[in-house]
Amino acid sequence: METIEVLESNIKSISSQLEELENNFSSIENALNEKMKNLNIENEKDLEKVNLKIKNLSLLKKLYDEKKAKLENILEENPLWKLFTENEEIIEEVEKQEAIYRENQAKIQNKIEENEKVLKKLNSSIKVHKDFSFVFFFAAIISLLLGFAMRNINTWLFFGAAFTGFIGLFETIFWRKIESKIDEVKAEIQELTKRKMIRPNYLSILKDYNLKSIKELRQKYYEFIEWKTRKKEYNQVSEEFKNLESEILRELKDFNLGSAAQIIDSGIAYLEKIYNDIQKLLLSKSSIEREIDKLNEELERMKAKREESFTSLNKMLDNLKISIDEIKDFENIYNEYLKIKETITKIDSEIEKFENILSEEIYPEYIMSKIYETEKLRDELNSYEKDLQEDIEKAPEFSEILENLKKRDELSRKLETLKGYYSNIEVSKQILQKNLEEYVETYGKKFKEEFTKILLSITNEPLPLIVEENLSVRLNINGEKLNPNEFLSAATFDQLLFAYKIALYRTMSEHNLPLVIDNALIRYDNTRLQKTLEILDEESKRRQIILLTSDERLKAKFKEVMILEG
Repeated sequence: METIEVLESNIKSISSQLEELENNFSSIENALNEKMKNLNIENEKDLEKVNLKIKNLSLLKKLYDEKKAKLENILEENPLWKLFTENEEIIEEVEKQEAIYRENQAKIQNKIEENEKVLKKLNSSIKVHKDFSFVFFFAAIISLLLGFAMRNINTWLFFGAAFTGFIGLFETIFWRKIESKIDEVKAEIQELTKRKMIRPNYLSILKDYNLKSIKELRQKYYEFIEWKTRKKEYNQVSEEFKNLESEILRELKDFNLGSAAQIIDSGIAYLEKIYNDIQKLLLSKSSIEREIDKLNEELERMKAKREESFTSLNKMLDNLKISIDEIKDFENIYNEYLKIKETITKIDSEIEKFENILSEEIYPEYIMSKIYETEKLRDELNSYEKDLQEDIEKAPEFSEILENLKKRDELSRKLETLKGYYSNIEVSKQILQKNLEEYVETYGKKFKEEFTKILLSITNEPLPLIVEENLSVRLNINGEKLNPNEFLSAATFDQLLFAYKIALYRTMSEHNLPLVIDNALIRYDNTRLQKTLEILDEESKRRQIILLTSDERLKAKFKEVMILEG
């Protein structure tokens, strides 16, 4: 019988698995039929033909893309093509202009170098003549002074002074002429330098087309020749492209797809996807079929074994002339009998024990305590009976009970109403959340601006701080949001808290609430303390400020100070 129960349980489990597999098999078959309908086929036999068609379409698509890229490459034009078309001799002209430009540059450079040599000679000459003029003028002055001093030879000295003075004047005139000539040579060099810097026309052409040299222009010209050659092939390639496009669209039409060129890419990809999905579904279907066959074999084996066990059981029952129910009843009754027999044995043992105790009138201590407790409980029971009798006498009338029941019903109705209100709490939460978001959007931006402005005015340097939507402040270090209290110095953190509090008052306080500051400035240096006091002075125009501090520096900062002892 136990074997039959195990077999029944196994059969039930296998049947459940079979049912689930059959449901999956049915779902896969439905999906498979739907996919095959999309490919315009009715059964799996036509799938190989469809596969060949899709492969052919993929091959045609590859040729189609190549032709399309080739056409686009042929049609791709460069702005230079227009220049080459309008003037095919542009390369020769540019090269000629370059040769002329280089020749002119060489001539100008040679002339500049010649002028520089002349300039160098003139500078040397002017130095010599300038020195001579100074020497002769100095000799004339000496001779003139000596002429006044020596009367015997003053005539010769005056004559010498006149002669040296004349030579000095001649040298001066000569070096001044050389100086003017130097200016002319410098002007000519400057003019030649300007002419040398004039850009030729061909460089403007190269610049207009983003070319760096004539070599690049020549390379572009070769590309232009190739482009012209390719353009002659355009009609042939275009015809082949159109034929491929028409063939692909005809093939796609067999699958009930559109006839627009825009669907070629998506259509073929769609067909390939459907075919791959069908292959996966077929594999799943085959796997499930094998699993179903395996479970069916196992189920049949279990059923055969169960029938064999039933046959053996019925044969035994016929030999014993009893039924299964009788065996079950006998087993249950026999087990109960054994339990009762065991209980009776225990009770008999206890009775015998207590009979011995009673016969000898020797009670254990715990029995004596039980007797005492029993007497005590009996007295309490009498007391409870009296109290109960009094309560019965004081019990309310039936009309009063009805009134209480009516009140209970009213309270029940109120409770149901409250439950209805409770169901609206979620809606209320959403409304409150929305209002909170609007509040943060309205006041959050103003708070951030005030907080940043106040903190910057105190520290005089920006800190990498982030004010989040819930107005909490985080320190941004390498993209990581950290707690400022863990990384900032104590004084800087005090300044951050001060700026936060002032910004909060300015943003959130619609009334001029008093501002209380308790020993928050003691760690400030003198510079930041002064800036903070300026902010408090401005804030005092809006609200009352109560400042509690043990900082001796603040005594001289306020007119009215109250000193507290202790």
